[in-house]
Amino acid sequence: MEDGTEIPFPTTLIKPNSSWVDGLTIDISKIPTVNGSVTMNSEFDINLTDTTRTLKGNGIPNHPVGIFPIEQGTEAYDIYSTLPAEGYANAAEIPIKPYNLDVTLPRYPTVNTESACIESLMLGVAIQTGAAWHVDYAVDASYQAVDPNAALPTDWAWGHPYETEYHYHGYSWKSFPDQGKEGEHSPLFGYALDGFGIYGPRSEGGVPVTNDDLDECHGHVHIIEWDDGQMIEMFHYHVNTEYPFTLGCFRGTPMKISSTEAGQVTENNNDTSGSVNVRAGLVFGVASMVAAFVFAFA
Repeated sequence: MEDGTEIPFPTTLIKPNSSWVDGLTIDISKIPTVNGSVTMNSEFDINLTDTTRTLKGNGIPNHPVGIFPIEQGTEAYDIYSTLPAEGYANAAEIPIKPYNLDVTLPRYPTVNTESACIESLMLGVAIQTGAAWHVDYAVDASYQAVDPNAALPTDWAWGHPYETEYHYHGYSWKSFPDQGKEGEHSPLFGYALDGFGIYGPRSEGGVPVTNDDLDECHGHVHIIEWDDGQMIEMFHYHVNTEYPFTLGCFRGTPMKISSTEAGQVTENNNDTSGSVNVRAGLVFGVASMVAAFVFAFA
């Protein structure tokens, strides 16, 4: 607020008045798409030590993205233009720009006794494309909590920019190049900020994963393929078609990150403030939210 008072973030998802939402079902065939196929320069690299894994790049994916700022006269523009955006006339005017993505994760993370709430918009990095996942949570113009997949169009890869930083939501994993083989466990799609792997929507034997198969953080334990093809029993996350789609919380210790006005997302292990979020104190457990959406496919 203008007087400096912090407003707690709402933690119960509401059902937005979107044409593609029916009850708690999101009909992806009805979601307007941000037009365009723009190729940008993508930089991404992974560096390993005996104990760490550093993911470094410019945040731009290795696939084409939609046209941002969004073209006027489109349905997507009409929706975004109703939302405020600091520094821009409205949210439809936000472009995509490179930024310094630089996070160092534990190479062999460990599970903590208690899960950790999500304290930043960024959840992890998709190593197949070099872009970041953001939490599937947003506040609308009325300061109500919404699932962004139920409230906003995205481009063909389920991505869009926030503060010019391109990132993924929801069904984005379907755009990743390596989906693995039917009948087998999904391959590794990326890493969460606690270092654990984020795998595709199939578990052992190629069986699709539902939320009933996963814990509150959207993961479980069994033998998976890890570094250099080694097979080890290890906790890992899965993406699927049920909210929260990626992560609900962290089972390990998430890396503390910071963002600057220059457009950087970097490790910040010296932060002693008790909150790692750099955008208005977001602290919540996604898994505890009421009104869980699921995707429906035409």
